[in-house]
Amino acid sequence: MRKRNHILAATGCALALLAAGCGSDNEGKPIPRGSAQVLDNQLQSIRSRVNAGACRDVTDGSDPNTTVVQNTIDRLPSNVDKDVRDALEESFQNLFRLVRDQCENTKTEKTTTEPPPPTVTETPTVTQTAPTETTTAPPTNTTPKKPKKPKKPKEGASNGLGGGGLAAPEGD
Repeated sequence: MRKRNHILAATGCALALLAAGCGSDNEGKPIPRGSAQVLDNQLQSIRSRVNAGACRDVTDGSDPNTTVVQNTIDRLPSNVDKDVRDALEESFQNLFRLVRDQCENTKTEKTTTEPPPPTVTETPTVTQTAPTETTTAPPTNTTPKKPKKPKKPKEGASNGLGGGGLAAPEGD
């Protein structure tokens, strides 16, 4: 906040210098009204950018105020009082240094006083599957069964070989 006040004070000084440079002087011509208006607009732009926290835009980026100001001062007619021209250039350079310092201090303050941003973690995706029906086979008996003994044929019964009954000994 203190640096911002310095910047605003420097802006006010530059405005006063512009107003003084527009008057008549015995040592040279005043700043042309069109150039004074361009520089005044740049001062207002600088003030707005600093108040909005966009101080880097004043000296860097695609549309810096430094370029327009320097071009305007460089294009002042040669008959403009040299002291006025030098004072304008020095005042704007001082203002731009203050703005750069403000940006660096703001950057340092932010990195030391602000907590780090929250980290985003991905939540694992849970896939649900439909329940499946399971069938279990009946248990199998793993102990072998005892083989059944063949039945002995009864006396006089056929053994299934076609002879039926017991055979009589030969030779009788």
